[in-house]
Parts: sequence; structure tokens; C-alpha cells
Amino acid sequence: MAAPRPIVRKFNPGIFQSDEDVIAQFVVRHREFGILMNILRSNAGASTCQHTLIVAPRGRGKTMMLARIAAELRTSDALRPCLLPVRFTEESYEVFNAGEFWLDALCQLAPEVARHDPEMAAELREAHAEFRRRWRDRDLEELARTVVLEAAQRLGSKLVLMVENCQVLFDNVDERFGWSLRKTLQTEPNVIFVGTATTRMAALDDVQGPFYEFFRPLLLAPLPLDECKALWEAASGEVRSEREIRPMQILTGGDPRLLVIIAGFARHRSLKELLEELVSLIDDHTEYFRSHLDRLGKMERRVYLALVDLWRPSTTAEIAARSMQEIRTVSSLLGRLVKRGAVAYEGEGQKRLYSATQRLYSIYYKLRRQRDEAALVHSLIQWLVACFTSDELSAVGEQLAKDAIQSTSIREGFRLALRDIPAIRGKFPQLVRFVGEAEEAEEALEFTVRASHYADANQPAKVLALRNEVLQRCGSNEERARVALHTLKGLAEGRLGNWDEAIDAYDAIASLGGNNAPASRVLACMALACKAATQLTADRAADALETCSQINERYGGDGLEAVRVWVARALVSSGLAWAQAGENDEAFAAWDQVVARYGNDGPRFHHPIASALAAKSVHLVRIGDAASALATFADLAVRYRDSDDSSVRRIMAIAFVNRAELQARTNRPDDALATIHDLVERFSKLLNPFNLQWIEWTRARALLARGDRELALAMLQSTYDKLTFDGNTPGLLLHHVPELIGGGLMETDLLRILTSDPQKSAMMDPIVATLRRRIGESVRIPAEVLEVARDLAVHLDEAIAAVKGR
Repeated sequence: MAAPRPIVRKFNPGIFQSDEDVIAQFVVRHREFGILMNILRSNAGASTCQHTLIVAPRGRGKTMMLARIAAELRTSDALRPCLLPVRFTEESYEVFNAGEFWLDALCQLAPEVARHDPEMAAELREAHAEFRRRWRDRDLEELARTVVLEAAQRLGSKLVLMVENCQVLFDNVDERFGWSLRKTLQTEPNVIFVGTATTRMAALDDVQGPFYEFFRPLLLAPLPLDECKALWEAASGEVRSEREIRPMQILTGGDPRLLVIIAGFARHRSLKELLEELVSLIDDHTEYFRSHLDRLGKMERRVYLALVDLWRPSTTAEIAARSMQEIRTVSSLLGRLVKRGAVAYEGEGQKRLYSATQRLYSIYYKLRRQRDEAALVHSLIQWLVACFTSDELSAVGEQLAKDAIQSTSIREGFRLALRDIPAIRGKFPQLVRFVGEAEEAEEALEFTVRASHYADANQPAKVLALRNEVLQRCGSNEERARVALHTLKGLAEGRLGNWDEAIDAYDAIASLGGNNAPASRVLACMALACKAATQLTADRAADALETCSQINERYGGDGLEAVRVWVARALVSSGLAWAQAGENDEAFAAWDQVVARYGNDGPRFHHPIASALAAKSVHLVRIGDAASALATFADLAVRYRDSDDSSVRRIMAIAFVNRAELQARTNRPDDALATIHDLVERFSKLLNPFNLQWIEWTRARALLARGDRELALAMLQSTYDKLTFDGNTPGLLLHHVPELIGGGLMETDLLRILTSDPQKSAMMDPIVATLRRRIGESVRIPAEVLEVARDLAVHLDEAIAAVKGR
């Protein structure tokens, strides 16, 4: 049995955890931990000790670091005899003078001593209780400190006092506290101070103060990418590539606490799903974000909200204008926020620029403020999806693959149900439209989700009512009625991403036919084929291959045409599964087998043959075999360009989109323009606006390659004027922009087009910033957008170099 995965805490690490648990969950900050442990080791035998202060905003891992140090001091054979950790509470609200500080130290020392000497621990508790009753005594400081130091001598250990949030402590105490503490730390070799603070305190730079150059500061910087990856894997239990983790680093600013929050939300989600559901995550943690704001004073909160609303490094004047306050007032309040660790700055004087230390607060505020600003956040997420999840292929190729492995098979299953049970047309009008027009799938989804709920509800009366209604419409054919319900459930669950539930529904169909009757064989084969398609969509290639193998074993020799059609579809799915598994030879063999086995059969086989050729051509593009891909596209065009079958024509339409794209990419501009002309003439009614607007970008690239620069620019401007920004826009821009620049288009021309519409300009910020930086212009934008732009610049440089190298 594998060892259980350690729980990585977002808050209060070390509380009610064993030292072993703390060590197991400490997976980052090893360099900083090594520095601190080296300081403590050198202090162990020294007559004077070096004292340290760990500085970082909230959520950076200060408390975790102290918990890890304490665990090391308790478990290390070399350090346990000579160093004893004494951890103060995270907020020392009860400490206002030196006497109360040492009284608190005595309180925290007792449970630690109990590990070694229970009798001494009891004495310390009694002393603590006695001193609390004598709180008016002027010698309380001396009494409490003496007991603490005597305990260290009796144990033969130095005490490592771990004090959190020193910025609060040092602000709350009286004037005598600092000099008194400094004197003790300088003269008592048995006391070592390790503190934390959310910001570098002014007391450290006050030449007249007690702590000037007294502590050695250690800054906890944002986590680098490799440590973000390590923490993500520890918190979620899932291994992700650095490319997948990079968006999380950008969104959290390398903040460990926020990263752990997102990782806990992210289990079993793809990166694309996670980014798209970030809004839900922020909703789920509204109280966490709100509590951060509630900790601020009223005037501080006003300035802070103005800063996060600006969502970029901002000057005092800009923040004052946004918060509608005087600059002098805002400057003072910003100083307080910096002191709290809520705000950081760069630069000096009037050029100083302020920003929030935790990035997600800006996103949280934007999402909850108003709809148009939430759209800006959504566009950032879409750019992250495009930048970090694309596979450098045209998105229309992905759309074709999805159409080949899922939508057509499921639609065909409904066609079968509707053909065999005509009576259900009256019950499911939305379903009928879905079968006829794939573009209306979203309307059908609401209905199928309701049907799925009734089919599997906890309220028997509703299930019975639905079942009886369907049975009435189907007459005595109860088995086919159940097939209709299970098919509905399979579609609904699949559309919702509930793969296991969808697969269970198809398994239920496959098990209904207990005899060898033709209808039973057709239904069972259909269900298994839909199951394989669902497994592919869920990225379960091995399971899909096993299901396809079952289909071949059971029905490969079946002579019934309706069964053979589903066997052909399963062969297409097996090819996609082999491709998903990286086995190219097996994938091509499966698709070629579809053409060889069914190429001379009737019209019902045209769809699987077209699907096989389309899938093969897309995969050839994916592996870089352009010549074979173009030959396969040509074979598909010759066979079915004049087909009357609407499902085949849809495959042809997408195939022509991909063919034109490949011809443009491989410097065949005249061929690309001819394909686009043919596409628009023959198949434009089958393409949705998404495909049509991006085929015009491909046409512009072909015109540019042919030397028609002015016509290409005019076409790009006209197409951009009609462009609708959605989740696919960033990915397609990242595909077309390097192709255009690599083909000779100037960045300034693209910038003029992309900034021509003020309403779209904000949505285009990452790519616009990237292009501006490429031509040497300076930009001031939110930190998240700037980091995306930097990564986009690398992406564009690589893609442009690849285009020019072709």
C-alpha cells in the first residue's frame, strides 16, 4: 500500500500535527531553510548569538518555516540536546510591555519542556499562574525572564524564541520594550530570537532605535516555477508540467497559500477546466478574500480598493484620484498598508509605483464589482489557456477531432433511438433539433440534464412518472424505452464532464440485450461505440482501446449492416486512441483499415470513412508530415466533396478549413486561396461564425505570402472589425500572429489593427503588450498581464523563428 499523501495546510501549519507531518509537507523553501538552520547551528556553540527576522507578506510561508525549524530542532539528534524551540502564538495580542513578553514566553515554554521534563513543566505552569496574579508588580519582567533563563540552564539548552508578526508586536509595546529586549538578546547567550514580519519595519532602519541593524533579515521571495510545481504536486497529488503550472504562478504571484488553495480545488481537473472554473474558486473563497479586506481600517480599505481596482503598478496620484482623496492623505495610508504587508512598491520618490502583494485580490475585486470588468479577468484567463494549453495546432483541428470522436457518435445514437421509437419525438422536441443541428446543442443540454436527473433521481415518484410517460409513447417495447433514457443520461453526463456516469449509462444499454436478436446487437454495439468515444474524450486512451477491442471481438464478424456501421465507427475511435497514446503506426493502420474494409460499401459507411480520413489528415499535420496530410485531404475531397449526407458535409467543411490552413503554412498560397474559395462556395452554410472569421485570417496570410500586402491588411482589418472575442480567440491569435509576422507583416501594422477598436482593445492587452515590447515601447499594465506578455513574447519568438525556418 502506498504511503498516504501529506496534507498541505493553507493555515496554521504545525498545529495538531506531528513533526513528521510538518517535515513531509515542507516541499519548498529548502534554500531559505538551509540558511536559517546554518545560523542556528553556528549559534549553538557561540557565546553571542545572531538573531534573524523572516520578512514576507502574508501567505508566503513564514509560519510554515517556523514550524519546520521547530520540527527539525525536535527531531535532529545533533540539535535536540542544545536548542529548544519556543513558538509564540501567531498574534501576540496580549503583549504590551517586556514583562508580558516574558510571561508569554514562559507560557509557551512549559508545553515544550513537558516533552523532556514533566516535573519542570509543572513548575513553569505554576510560576506562570502566580505571575499572572501579580501583574501589577513592577518587577514582573525580571521575575518572568529569570524563570525562563533558569529553565534554559537547567535543561542545558539554548531557547529559540519564535515570534510571529513582529511588526504588530513592536507597534503595540511601550517605549522601554525594544531596549530591554535588545539588552537581553545581546547579553544572554542562551536566548536566540527568530521573528517574522510582513514587511521590513521602519524600526530596522531607525539609527536612533534599538533594532537598527540588529536582526539579520531573510526575505521570502515569491516561489520560483520549480517550487510552485513541487508545492502543487504535494497539495493536489497530481503531477503537472512546468508549462501547466506557469499560469498558476502568474495568477498567485508565487504565493504558497494561494497556490495551495487553488491546488486543492484543482484535483482531477485539466488545466483548461481549472482556469475556466477560477471564478467558481473565487466564489468559494469569498469569505477568505473578504476577511483580508475586513482587517483593514476604513480609510486604509478605501485606498487599498482603489489600488486593486487600478490593477497595475500605480503612482500615489493615480491612487488618490481613484479613491477621491488628497494625495497627502493617500501617501500616509499607503505607508500603513506597506507596513501591514498588503502593499509593495518599487522605485523612489514621485516615481514610486504601488501594487497589491497578493494578486488574486485584484481579480477577486474585478469579478465581484461589475460585469464589464469581470470580462477583463475572463479575457486574462482565456489568454492563459491559449498560452499554456495549446498544442501549436490550429484550434479547428481540435474541433474536428472532437466532432469525429464524440459528437457524431452520440448524435448517431440519438438518431437510432428516434428512428426506432418515433413516439419520443413529441416528448423530446429539443432533442430532435439537437440531432438535426449540432449548433443547438446548448439548448438541448438543459433538457437532457433534466431528463438525466429524472432517470437517476432520489424521488421514486418522478422517476416512475417519467418512465411511465415514455412507456406510453413507446407502446410495449420497454427495452427500447430504457435505451432512450440511458442514451439521454449518457449524453447529459458526457456533456457535463461526468465521464464515469456517462460510461455507466452506455454500459447499461450494452447489457440490456440478453439475446441475439438484430435490434439487441445493434443497441449493444452502439452503446459500446459511444462508450469508447466518451473514454477518448476523458483522455482514457487505454480504456477506449479495450472497449474497441471488445467491439471487434463481439461484432467484427457480424453481417448486419447497422452493426457493421458501429464497428466502423469504433475503428475510427481506436485510431484516435492509438494516436492519443503516441502510437502513430497503429493509429494509421486503424484508419486505413476503415477505408480498406468499408470503402466499397453503401452510403451508411461514408461517415466513418470520412471521419477516418479526416482524423488521419489531422494527425499527420500534428506529427509534421505535411505532404502525406495534403494527400489525405485530397483523397477525402475526391471521395466526398459532392456528398449530400449532411454529417459527411460537416466533416468536409472542417477538413477544408484544415487543408487551407496547412497550405498557407507550407507556402502554397495559391492552393490555399483556391481551397478557401471552394470552401466558401460549397460549405460556408455548414461552418459556424467561429470557423468563418478565422478562415479569413488564413486567407490574409495566403495573400501576404503571394505579395498582396495591402489586400491582406484590408482583409485583416475588415475581419477584425467583425471579430467576436471568445475563449478561442487568444489561441487562434497566437497561431496566426507569428505566421503573419514570419510571413513579413510588420508588428506596427498588426498593432494598428488590434488597437483600432477601443472596446476590444482591453481584451487584447496581453498580445498588444507583447507586440509593443517587441518594437521597444514601454508598457504599464497589471503584473499578471505583464507576465503573460513576457511568456507570450517567448512563444512568439519561437513560433516566428519556426515560420522563417520553414
